[in-house]
Amino acid sequence: MTILDKLSKYLLILFIFSLIPAAVFRIPIFNLSGFIYPSDFLAGLLVIPNAINIIQLRRYYSQIKLVRYLLLLYAAFFLSLFFSPLKMTAVERGTAMMYLLRFIAYTSVIFTVHKLYSKDIISLRLLKITFLISTGIIAFFGWIEYFLYPDLRNLYYLGWDPHYKRIFSSFLDPNFLGLFMVLSLLLVLLSKIRRYQKWILGALFFFTLMFTYSRGSYLALIISILFYFIKTHTTRSILVIILLIGITAVLLPRPSGAGVRLERLFSITERLENWKFGWKVFVNHPILGVGFNTVRYAKVLYQYPQDNLLASHSGAGLDNSFLLVAATSGIIGLTVFLMLLFQIYSHASMLIKASLIAIAIHSFFVNSFFYPWVMVWLWIMIGITMKN
Repeated sequence: MTILDKLSKYLLILFIFSLIPAAVFRIPIFNLSGFIYPSDFLAGLLVIPNAINIIQLRRYYSQIKLVRYLLLLYAAFFLSLFFSPLKMTAVERGTAMMYLLRFIAYTSVIFTVHKLYSKDIISLRLLKITFLISTGIIAFFGWIEYFLYPDLRNLYYLGWDPHYKRIFSSFLDPNFLGLFMVLSLLLVLLSKIRRYQKWILGALFFFTLMFTYSRGSYLALIISILFYFIKTHTTRSILVIILLIGITAVLLPRPSGAGVRLERLFSITERLENWKFGWKVFVNHPILGVGFNTVRYAKVLYQYPQDNLLASHSGAGLDNSFLLVAATSGIIGLTVFLMLLFQIYSHASMLIKASLIAIAIHSFFVNSFFYPWVMVWLWIMIGITMKN
């Protein structure tokens, strides 16, 4: 094991543990238009060993289709930003470029994982345990937050949505936390751990998920679990899971606040308006879109009605990852993105296929594919797939 390999191993473990602080610790850049998180810093450090070995690795990785599509996606995003029709200041363009660099850093972790996994420097078991410890801590602190600090309305001025009486933990967003609990449940279900550990972790993740009141996360769980049971020919369990989710949803407490009403319609209306805007941008700029991560500035141009637009975190994206790619990088970026996902799915294990389906379903309601901590999970798992 070389010094670089040892350094990469420890950085990768820290990268997974950076899920725990998630959105709580951040450094503002460019006048609140963007932030740097601990995971960003670690992702940047993980790029260094790969950059040092780039010449040695170039010939090998150029033969892998997944890598080709990923490089094409980088190119599509860069070109969309370079030829953006929007009039942006240097700071705004720099902010957009920072997010592109973040995406490149997070996705390039596949090379580190593949190298360490292929050399048996790091094992799948170690990665799974590290993920379970991290998500277990996140869920635990979520319950502390739920009882001691369940109100995000006083942080609205910082750009956070005003969630109330929902578990959001260190993510400060119940929708993304819900997806993470789905991924954690899939990991527990498909991992070889002791039965009592499965029950304890499964219960922790399941009830944390339910108390996020995230309907998109519920649907992601149902579809991904259905996929798993159908593929493994254990269809008897499907009805049990659906009944468990349904009964728990009915019995959930309903304190004051619209966010905990599962029958709420206002969020559906807002999401439909968001989709209409994204579709309008795509239709007006179908080839290369308006530029990667320039949705916030497109909303200003199109006079999109959203409060706190320049500071709001949701103002930077669309409530659909596929529509986001189409609007910001056009049909070129969307085609490459879909081809990349198909390539990943074609060679993935059951865990990664189920996780990919869960993220894809969730991405129809929020921008899950480009959420930093979802990318930590997804691209580390994809790095393992590259061995195949």
